[in-house]
Amino acid sequence: MSRLAMLSLAAAGLLGQQVALAAPAAPAAPAAPAAPAAAKAPALTVDQVLGEVDGWVIGLSGGLGGCFAGASYDDDTMLWMGLGGAQERGFIVLTNAAWDQIQVGRTYDMRVNTPGQAGWRGKAVGIYRANDEKGFLVSDLKDEMMGALARSESIEFLVDNRVIAQLPLTASPSAIAHVIKCQAEFPKLMADLKTPKSSTGTGFFVAWGGQILTNHHVVDKCKVLEVVRPGSPAVPARLIAVDPANDLALLQTSLRTRELPAFVPRARIGQGVYVYGFPLTQRLASTGNFTTGGVSAMAGIGDDTSRLQISAPVQPGNSGGPVLDQNGNVVGVVVAVLSTTKEEKAGERPLPQNANFAIKSAAAATFLEANGIEPNTKVRPKPLETTALADLAREFTVRVECDLPH
Repeated sequence: MSRLAMLSLAAAGLLGQQVALAAPAAPAAPAAPAAPAAAKAPALTVDQVLGEVDGWVIGLSGGLGGCFAGASYDDDTMLWMGLGGAQERGFIVLTNAAWDQIQVGRTYDMRVNTPGQAGWRGKAVGIYRANDEKGFLVSDLKDEMMGALARSESIEFLVDNRVIAQLPLTASPSAIAHVIKCQAEFPKLMADLKTPKSSTGTGFFVAWGGQILTNHHVVDKCKVLEVVRPGSPAVPARLIAVDPANDLALLQTSLRTRELPAFVPRARIGQGVYVYGFPLTQRLASTGNFTTGGVSAMAGIGDDTSRLQISAPVQPGNSGGPVLDQNGNVVGVVVAVLSTTKEEKAGERPLPQNANFAIKSAAAATFLEANGIEPNTKVRPKPLETTALADLAREFTVRVECDLPH
């Protein structure tokens, strides 16, 4: 009989029950190790919690390679039952913060009793979980043992013939049934978990009608687009034009601005430049970031003449933001940082420093003109103090938020 059929039969009639977990016996101190340390102990990770079913938390564990159902008990013992690994065999994990004598990676003689059902006897591995919890992993369980867990009302664990936990298994059929359902989708669920669901960038106003310029890669494949001014709620944005070759995009919003930056035709090597944007919003200030530097070269990688090289620090999230001169005029649009090669990461070659790139203002102005936007050419003629320049940039710069398809 297949695993799904067997466990579904075991679960029949009990799927609607609610868990009422009784206080188990106090956990005994685990026994001394019975064998030398393993090469590497598996990691009990909780990568995502999918929901709660009849008192059991259903989730994903990349460390154990599968889905699990977990329940907590009055003495802080946690019980995890799941399927994992290449063969999708069953596993049980038992943890408790009080079990500090467990040696991670060691193997222990363990017996698992399920009254009225087939039990299990073999080797358990000492493992470590977050919050200083240690415990035991029993893996490679056959389908018959998983069926026993679904049918039994309680479970008992013995290490070196000493009882360390006696726990009720109320609603375990429902828990295991949901684990099986989750496991069928496990590869996709983990892939979705690793794929970013959202990203952020920077943009700035280029017309009085609410049009905003940013990078194409900031808005590419977005399901939902919004722009945010610090301290104000997000507003919807609509993509109205793109230029993938030059990495530019134009958005339409309902926002209005009190300041509109002008585009100067060209920058000069050595001149000072200033960048305003919203880098690393999960770690840095969400209200905006202002950095300074200079024009290092009049071309980008491979002598790309549509780019400027600048030394002003930029990070992920700065993409699409304005590069300004001392007067507050746009000389470029932030587009990229120089990536690190394998040799540089290994220390075989020097790491690049302050090598960042911007799209030249002329290319950005041409893109706007091609899409019916007349770039502002009323340049500011006088230099500003850096504090005043930062205040000005804040007026016309916004954060761009992108929700990607799930």
